[in-house]
Amino acid sequence: MTLASVLRLSLGPALALAVAGCQSLGGGQSAPPETAQPVDVRKFIGPDYCPQLSVRSGTEVLRRYERGHEDDKASIVWQASIGDTARECLYDGQGNLTIRIGVSGRVAAGPKGGAGDVTLPLRIAVTRAGQIVLSSDLHIIQATIPPELSTVFAQVYEVTVPSPGEHRDYLVYVGFDDQAKKK
Repeated sequence: MTLASVLRLSLGPALALAVAGCQSLGGGQSAPPETAQPVDVRKFIGPDYCPQLSVRSGTEVLRRYERGHEDDKASIVWQASIGDTARECLYDGQGNLTIRIGVSGRVAAGPKGGAGDVTLPLRIAVTRAGQIVLSSDLHIIQATIPPELSTVFAQVYEVTVPSPGEHRDYLVYVGFDDQAKKK
């Protein structure tokens, strides 16, 4: 459930009680009925739309191999994988949508690896209809593999793009960008 949905569900009953309370006068008398003006709650909490977030196929795992032994499982130095993602959307009323994106995963040493520092290139892209790129940013995650040979990472990033308006065709992709940086 999005933050907007939670706010809408919690504000609806509270707003009804507040309006009912305003119509009551001391002594149990009611005020004369007035013409109620409809209130668009969305202008206070934003539209009820947050783009779908997915890990782009083929980018969920990143491996480093011993030189000259690429694609040999016995020669893996380390392997990183994306385990979970989440997103939250915030509309600013100025025509922008800020998407807060959380990414977590694990880095583990392979048969040819050990404890040490690892650089993970993470790409976050926001597209319209999967075709038009609205934003594409490379983020570098620094992780240290401890003597136990495995660690987790968790990062949160914010991306601001134009509000989709009435369109509901934005897509957010995350994944490792193997071509961006190798270590």
